Amino acid sequence: MIVRLLNYIFGYIVAEVYGEKKERFINLIRGRQISIWKITDIENGYRFNMYAKDFKLLKDILRKTRMKIRIKERYGLPFLLFKYRKRKVFLLGILTAFIICYGMSLFVWDISVEGNYSYTKYEIIDFLKENNVYHGMKKDDVDCETIEKQIRNNYFDITWVSVELKGTRLIVHMRENYDDEGLKTGEMSEYEDGKGYMLVSNKDAVIESIITRTGKPAVKKGQQVAAGDVLIDGKFDIQGDYEEYIRTEYVVADGDVYGRVVYSYNEEIEREYIHKKYTGNEKTYTRIRLNDNSIELGIGGIDYEKYDKIEEESQISIAGDFYIPVYTGKIIYREYENERLKYSDEELKELEELKLSYFLENLLKKGIQIEENNVTIEVGQEKAVAYGNIITIEKIGELKPVPENEQETQGGNTQ
Repeated sequence: MIVRLLNYIFGYIVAEVYGEKKERFINLIRGRQISIWKITDIENGYRFNMYAKDFKLLKDILRKTRMKIRIKERYGLPFLLFKYRKRKVFLLGILTAFIICYGMSLFVWDISVEGNYSYTKYEIIDFLKENNVYHGMKKDDVDCETIEKQIRNNYFDITWVSVELKGTRLIVHMRENYDDEGLKTGEMSEYEDGKGYMLVSNKDAVIESIITRTGKPAVKKGQQVAAGDVLIDGKFDIQGDYEEYIRTEYVVADGDVYGRVVYSYNEEIEREYIHKKYTGNEKTYTRIRLNDNSIELGIGGIDYEKYDKIEEESQISIAGDFYIPVYTGKIIYREYENERLKYSDEELKELEELKLSYFLENLLKKGIQIEENNVTIEVGQEKAVAYGNIITIEKIGELKPVPENEQETQGGNTQ
């Protein structure tokens, strides 16, 4: 995009040369470092693009090679200005528009999130805003690597994130952990050299199995652990042949720890509920928004007592990734009335089963194995209640640094 913009600013021509010494013509151009591009063969010559300012430099080369040249097309700002040289207001408008477009190209006007599943785009954007990354910030102030680290540190189950600037867009690519390949431990480069990191339980569980790759196991199968208990220690003592203490090693704990976790489930659904009955009346307004300032274009106000507000909006972009902070769309207001209805016994039970299936489905998407489902559904006069326990087998643990006082104490013992 920058190259196309520069070509337009300086102006360029499409030219054709004819003659018998066309190869020498190209070699002389290259030798004098004259820029040409998009070179294509034509009958007894070449067709190419070149900057308008370099055209005069061809005079001597054409004389030496006895080639003939013909200008086929002209493009760019210099030719446009020459064409409209008598229309000063028009030229001033073009120059002003160019300056505005250039100024706007220095800022971020759209933040896009791709690959998100459990986290909404707006949740990620709000988090970025809290960390001073927002719509309208200067592109020079954007540090993609810092943003990536902030997202990884705040969202445990985002296993990969990449941030890039493209035009006036800031694009956040991410991948969440919904497979059974392991907990997010990050790359070694994310941790301080020489510091110890331990794998700590993030849930109350009974250890089902433990495989340690790096570090010292602190639990065993069948052991009850609480959230915060150490599963794999990030420090261990090195001993000699006679079991004498030599030194303490600090590592980033790594391993697979599976635990039996019990989820307590309790959901209630009232028999009586409020149903929206739409009257068929609705009003539509056109909206134009510039960042946080918007204008609604329509006839009259909204005199409905109860209504749904439906918004449709899209951001204006120029040439693909060049977004500007202008949004257009429409707002629809639909009137409705409330009426009180009651679920039947079958409907209540079906709703409770549906809620439970959603809960179980979300566990499965996270790679959690459901061992037992001990949930009971009871339908009463006023409501339906689903209660009980769900027992799962799942990978547990999160990395935390070994406390500084322990590392300092151990370091002092080695001296």
